[in-house]
Amino acid sequence: LDIQMAQLLWVVARIARRDGMAELLRDREARWVDTLLRLALPPALSGREGLTGASFAVVLLACRVLMSVLPRVAPTSSRLGPGGGPELLRRIMNSVAHASMMHEAEIVRNGEEAEDADEEEERGDLPTESAFERKYSIVSSPGWEQLSLFRTMLSGGDFTGLVGKTGDAWRELCNEYLLDCLQLLGGPPSFFGELEDNFLDIWRLLSALCLLGGEEEPLREGSSVTVQLNGAEQQGIVVKLVTRLEAKVKQLKEEDGKGAGGPSSGDIAFCDVLVDETVTRVRRADRIRICEAPVPYHRLTDPERVMSLLLRFITNTSTSTST
Repeated sequence: LDIQMAQLLWVVARIARRDGMAELLRDREARWVDTLLRLALPPALSGREGLTGASFAVVLLACRVLMSVLPRVAPTSSRLGPGGGPELLRRIMNSVAHASMMHEAEIVRNGEEAEDADEEEERGDLPTESAFERKYSIVSSPGWEQLSLFRTMLSGGDFTGLVGKTGDAWRELCNEYLLDCLQLLGGPPSFFGELEDNFLDIWRLLSALCLLGGEEEPLREGSSVTVQLNGAEQQGIVVKLVTRLEAKVKQLKEEDGKGAGGPSSGDIAFCDVLVDETVTRVRRADRIRICEAPVPYHRLTDPERVMSLLLRFITNTSTSTST
């Protein structure tokens, strides 16, 4: 069922930005908004056991459709479920923090596993699948897609007229929520030592910092990218990413398939990138650039307050460290 749902959403995602389609999808009678929200923010993501790659693909694609549709739905609409816009933003923020924490944990774990893999290779053994660098997997996609969704809502969407007013309402709500999360930066540094008592506040703060550009999205399956092909830059989506370690374990040939570029470098053996209707194998990571949703700094209603909180935190932290 997940595979069929992903195929359906793939079609919807490709046409959602066309004239009239977003309006059709937001129509109350069609119930697309209700369905997309359930797919984009499933409760099961808090415990990811048993979920397939197709499950995460459904979340990814639902988020991308919502980027076109949600700015057209008022934050007070009953279609957003209990709690409306504020509750929706809270759920998005929780997922963003999870993605960031998973990314940092994978960096540490991958470093340890790479050392183990080198030792196994010296002994003539092949590293096990547990040594694969999972940070590149589609499993990491939901939080990054929801981060892009929040940034889209913070920008208010690129709309005019009545829809523009709805976008303005989302922008104001996102600004209020973001500032509320950042208030923790103005407190004493000792607050962060009381992790167990203040976990949720710190979790929300981490999400807010990610949203402001404090975390760089990793190249992963599902990433929107631009790639250099035949001397031109083209847009595509990474549909498969294989690390050099995985290629070695599974004895995959990097030259398999239609490719572009020279020998692979770094951790990545090759990426399969969907450009238009063609999947192209790219063997050089430096030919790929991730297309993150930009941080809409120009849409912050109180940038001075944001900068003041960041500066106060840096000053307090450096003072406590020096003493």
